[in-house]
Amino acid sequence: MSDAAVLHSLSADRPINDLSEDKLNRGRFVIDLASAIKAWDGRDGLVIAIYGKWGEGKTSVKNVLLSLLQKASDGPTVVEFNPWSWSGEERLQRAFFEEIATSLGHCFDGELGTQLSRKWRTYADRLTLGSSVLDHLRFATEVSGVPWAPMLLSGMSSAMRASSKLSDEGAKVMEGREDNTVESLKRELSEELLKADRPVLIVLDDVDRLTSEEIRILFRLVKVNADFPNIIYLMLFDRKIVEQALGNVSGCDGCEYMEKIVQAGFDLPQIQWQEIDQCLIDGLNAVLSNEGMGQSLDETRWEAIYGRYLFAFFKSLRDVRRFLSTFTFEIGLFYKDKSLDVNFVDLVAIETIRVFEPKIYAQIAKSKSLLLGDRLTASFRVPKSELDAKEKFEELLVLASPGNREVLKKLLESIFPRLAWAVKGESHVGDYEAQWEKELRICHPKMFDRYFMQSIAKGDISQGDLNRIISTSEKGELLRLLKQLVSEGSIEVAIGRLLGRKNEIPSERLETFLTSIFDIGDQIPMEDLGVLGMGADANACRLVYHSLICEPDEVKRSAMLLNCFKNTVGNWLPIRKLATEVQSQEEGTVDKRILVDSDLAVAKDLVLARIRGSGLKEIEGPRLLYCLWRWKQWVSDDEPRDWVRGEIQDFPGAVRIAKAFTNPIHVSDGASSKIVKEFKLTQFEEFGVVEDLEAALAPIFSARTLEEFKKLGASERVAVEAFTKAMVRRKNGLPDDWRYDTTEDD
Repeated sequence: MSDAAVLHSLSADRPINDLSEDKLNRGRFVIDLASAIKAWDGRDGLVIAIYGKWGEGKTSVKNVLLSLLQKASDGPTVVEFNPWSWSGEERLQRAFFEEIATSLGHCFDGELGTQLSRKWRTYADRLTLGSSVLDHLRFATEVSGVPWAPMLLSGMSSAMRASSKLSDEGAKVMEGREDNTVESLKRELSEELLKADRPVLIVLDDVDRLTSEEIRILFRLVKVNADFPNIIYLMLFDRKIVEQALGNVSGCDGCEYMEKIVQAGFDLPQIQWQEIDQCLIDGLNAVLSNEGMGQSLDETRWEAIYGRYLFAFFKSLRDVRRFLSTFTFEIGLFYKDKSLDVNFVDLVAIETIRVFEPKIYAQIAKSKSLLLGDRLTASFRVPKSELDAKEKFEELLVLASPGNREVLKKLLESIFPRLAWAVKGESHVGDYEAQWEKELRICHPKMFDRYFMQSIAKGDISQGDLNRIISTSEKGELLRLLKQLVSEGSIEVAIGRLLGRKNEIPSERLETFLTSIFDIGDQIPMEDLGVLGMGADANACRLVYHSLICEPDEVKRSAMLLNCFKNTVGNWLPIRKLATEVQSQEEGTVDKRILVDSDLAVAKDLVLARIRGSGLKEIEGPRLLYCLWRWKQWVSDDEPRDWVRGEIQDFPGAVRIAKAFTNPIHVSDGASSKIVKEFKLTQFEEFGVVEDLEAALAPIFSARTLEEFKKLGASERVAVEAFTKAMVRRKNGLPDDWRYDTTEDD
């Protein structure tokens, strides 16, 4: 069974069938009712009704009652007839008699069962005569002297009299009136019923689901047949709905008319709020019992949000069932590989809003900026922003039901902290978002849309994938998982999430884990994140640092990082991580270092050996320039200059170098911003001769190679053009700055 199937099997709206399942303390009521039914002497008929609104547990009470009666040796014979299964007035009438006749034949053995079934059918045929049931019900009740019988013809008999078939059938009734009257048939049937050693309980559930006319028909059928001995009718319905359907019948209101038929009516025992609360908690606990479902459940936060706000939405058992039936389906969409891809508490909260306040839910999905606030100004008071937030929040709350408005306001402020801060004009400083992201909270920008898409967006990563990465001990499998994330475009997100869960990686697997991160470093895409942006490679280095700094033994953690340098096949991340270690040594910031001095020297030799070999072969763009600067810093000018000179001996190498020295410049005039690509000749001259690079690139502009230029990738063409503009500036005696460009892009 799939993860989703496990959840969907937890049907929240399934009635119970046994007393042991009772969680609403209705057992005493059911036991007493069962005893009363068994004690009925059977000489007269009896009509019992159980009143309750839809979803309050009428069917559960019926199921438990029948279970007790069927287990008892002195219990009645049970015949269940669900009128809702038969649409249409004529079909309802036919089915009522036929279902009872069939059941009587099955419930009693031998001749008694045969006679009961036969006589019931004969009586029914005489009473109904096919489609003319209403006219003959009138005839039957006239014979028996029931004064309300003419009422049965209301609204239908005039159309039925127009049928010639009806006239023929009426004649047949008149012909047999003296010898085989309805009264005589009813008397014979009554005599057979008195022979039964136990009464017959005819159960009529879901009466309130019928149309008003069908409800009237059913009550008339019960009334006509209510005086048979040894027959008890048990009807279950919403009293208000049935009374409305029976209104203005026979000159009395629905309540008065119903009471003429129902001899014993019982309201379902009222459910206490504690029982409603427990039913919801039991349903949610059933969901949480699935492996991995409650892995990150914050019980303190749950108690606060449920105890203060959520409980107010659940006013009846119907509310609980409505919620659980949709919630178990919705959460299944986020439950994969034994992991939940959203925060459990937040999903309960947002699904509660969706079920009980759908207009608010729809608006929440469109109000991301209002609810999540401005990350850059979150720690400052901005009066205009606060005013805007208050006004927009009030506009959103207008959509709520008046009775839920105040609790909904507090609930939204609880699950969206930045909204609460903005509305209240509070200032908060701290790195909250890292924790929110780790907890998969709806208030985090990367998580918000997930709750409304009911799926993981492209480029995102599921908790199942993340858990597998953390728990995998075999390096080959770990590398496969990481490379798969690279190919899917999810590696940047994965590294960010792993950074938030760094403490979950077991120490015995940490070295293998970090070596694998180094291995795929060259494949991590480069991102242009502006001046303040932090890309995946920077986060990867942070992941290495924060994972190791937790090890209190500095010699041990240094050895672990050194082993990563020794065993990795990657080049870019080792260079970048070594650079931070060297910088920390030079600045004397011991608390930011992992490598001790002796290991740092060994690591530097390892990295330099790779650089001098083929370590820079797969490194491109700004990363290559970064590596060249570090090489120059760690050794001397000569080695990187010689390497660059060798690279620009052919055209592909020259383009690669031009691309490395082309830097993005972020320009803003206050109203808009743009990115300009700039090649600084003075910077290149730290590593090579400008004229040599110009000579290597010059053939690209000849007629013979113009088509080859067009075949270059976009970033390569931009680099060649940036270099060309820089050369034009120099030849024109202008500063080495893009602002002095006079040429247009081709």
